[in-house]
Parts: sequence; structure tokens; C-alpha cells
Amino acid sequence: MSTPARPLRVPWSLSAAALLAAACGKSIDSWEPTFDAPYSAFDDESFAALKRARVLSDAGDWDEAWRVLDAAWRADEDNLDIGAVLQEIEYELLVRGTEVDGELALRSADADHRGALFRRWDARADDAPSIPRTVLRARVEPDALAALNGLDEALERDPRCAWAWYGRAHTLLRLTRETQRWRLAREALDACLALDPGHLRARRLEAWILAQEGGDAAPPLQAWLEAAQGDPRISRTEYVDTQLDLARTWVLEGSPKRAAKLLRSMEGEPIGRGRRLAILACAQQALGDEAGALDSARRAEGAGETEVLALVQQAVLYQHYLDRPDQALEQWADVAEKGSAASDLSAILQSLRARIMLERAAPESAP
Repeated sequence: MSTPARPLRVPWSLSAAALLAAACGKSIDSWEPTFDAPYSAFDDESFAALKRARVLSDAGDWDEAWRVLDAAWRADEDNLDIGAVLQEIEYELLVRGTEVDGELALRSADADHRGALFRRWDARADDAPSIPRTVLRARVEPDALAALNGLDEALERDPRCAWAWYGRAHTLLRLTRETQRWRLAREALDACLALDPGHLRARRLEAWILAQEGGDAAPPLQAWLEAAQGDPRISRTEYVDTQLDLARTWVLEGSPKRAAKLLRSMEGEPIGRGRRLAILACAQQALGDEAGALDSARRAEGAGETEVLALVQQAVLYQHYLDRPDQALEQWADVAEKGSAASDLSAILQSLRARIMLERAAPESAP
């Protein structure tokens, strides 16, 4: 079973691994995807299998995608790119209530699908212990400290495992009570990229961290999108989400025209439709197109994915740009009602904001 959680510690090899880039004379600022790194090395057959599985999964044929990729993983268990995509496909099968490898999947909408996935990979790591299986178990381990323990054990056996350093960076960010998590995650990510500058998932995390810290995230996001286009290691959903992250970054950085151009080029894309339209509404508002922004916000509300945010956008437009206070109050009332019933923290905060707006308006509307 999983390793009991131990206190958070920093592996002895962290500083040394973080300096490997200088030691090897490599620049990690300029990069391109790698296909021959340790634990991520492909031959023609394994790469063809991954491409086939990705085509099948993008088309919704998760069963056949799993059969193709499971065979490829069993033929080369050292390839963690294949193992990671296999886990993602298995999770989709569990959510859909499909049998996986002869096991009956969880069919209830309230079932613990992630727990079921962890139990599968926990058993695999116990049955045949190895560095790749240890890393894959940690990747789906629900307990962040236990995941860190597993990754540290993998690094003690092979401190040059870039995937274990990437996993460590990703897992550290889950430790919300650890005051040093951002610094430690950055160091672990640097160690990963020193070993494998073309590690696609690590480069995506690098851009995300930069965006969270208020840095210029647009260039690394653009570089990632260019490098990852058509790469079967990256799902269509992840690619589209990154496009939307780039558009959002452009809006925040004061480049709404570039954001609007990108978002309009994605018209008809079903993935993330509500979020795309919500960001487009922000870009249009910044460009002075209030009518277009209102239309996009209404369509974002209809998409349902970002309903509360779309309502907030409409309320702001009515109140501050279109001089229609009565309709603004109606929208704020909807925000207050729907936001209070939501589980998402940002929606709850918007509900509180709406109640403040309604309370402020009450005296003005009183007889």
C-alpha cells in the first residue's frame, strides 16, 4: 500500500540537480520538445501507439485508446509519458462507468473515481516496484505528503529522473499550508528542466507559476503552444485551456486586441466555451465594445461553465457602461442567488460582492 506520510523535507540532491544546467553547459531558456530523454524515450512503435491512442481518445473511443496504450505501456514501462497518458485515459473510463482491465468501474456520479485510479496504481507499484511505477503512483496519490515521500524515494534511487522532479514541483504546490512551497516548487522545477529542458509538462507548469506570480507569462505560453501543437502527449483539452490562459494573460497585460483575435479564431471550439466567451467579453469591454461584450457575456452564461462570472460581467456593463441601473440590479440579484449556492470560492465571493451592491442600492430605490 502507499507509503505513510513523513514530515516535509528537501532531498539532498536538490541543489546539485538544480545546478546541472550550468554543469552540462545547457541553456534552459531556449528549448524544444524532447523525445529521447530518460524515462521519456520513444521508438517508432511506441510513438505510433501514443499517436493512435490520442486520436482515439479525442474521438471519444476511450476503450480502444486504453487497449492501444496499455499494450504500449506494458512493452515499455520506463516511458512515463505513456504511463501518464494511460492514467488519464483510465480516469476517463472510470468516470464513464466502463470496465478497465476486467475490473468494474465506478458508475455513480458521486463515486471516488480518483481514489479508484490511485488504488489501481498503488497495487501496480506494490506488485512490481520500480522508479517509473513509484512516480506514477505518486502522480495520482490523493495525499500530497505521501506523494512527496514516494517521489523522494524515487529521487534517492535516481536523482536524474526529471519526471520525479516535475512531480515534486507539482505536488509541493498542493501543500497550501507550507509557507515555502513556491520556492521549493520552483527549485524542483528548475532541477527538472536542467535535466530535460524539453519536458512539455514541466514547461507548462513553469508558465503557470510565472502567471501566478505576476510575471510576463505570455512568451512562455506562446512558446509552449507552438511546441505542443499536434504533440500526442498533450490532450486537446489541455491545449485549448492553455490557449485560453494566453488570452487571459493578454487581457490582464493590456493587450485585449491580441486576446480578442485569438479567441475569435477559436470560434466553434466546444472545449471551454463558457470560459472563452467570458474572456472575450473582458477583451471587448477593454476595447470599448460594450454591446459586443454584453453579447459575449450572455452567451458565456448560456454555456453554463462560468455562469456566475458571466452574470457579473453583464451587471458591470449595465451599471458602468450602458447606464441601465435597473437591469444591473437584476443581474446583481442573480449573482447573489446563484453564487451563494455554488461550491466554487470565487463564485461565493462574487455573491458577497453582489449583496453589497444590492445593499448600497436599496436606499436609493426606497420611496
